[in-house]
Amino acid sequence: MLVHIAVGVAVWYTFDHSPEPPWNPIMSGVFAGLAASFVHRTFVQRLIRTTLGKALFGLRLRRQDGTYPTLWALVKQWFSGTFAALEVVTSLG
Repeated sequence: MLVHIAVGVAVWYTFDHSPEPPWNPIMSGVFAGLAASFVHRTFVQRLIRTTLGKALFGLRLRRQDGTYPTLWALVKQWFSGTFAALEVVTSLG
């Protein structure tokens, strides 16, 4: 998650210090963080069978039958997790 946040902060910082940002720097950072999260947790995980955080501990995500999740399953997991996180954040406010 820190990788996703770092990408968002870097984009926000770059746009915020730009003389004429293409549009709102905060929204740019949020969308960049979400895009980094999506690419990392779907495409990267599908290609190398793990995320960077799991790789630090030698972990891999597998289904009960020992096979690796499909790209479609990873996309569904990403959307489920993202909407669940948004639901938690909105319930706090």
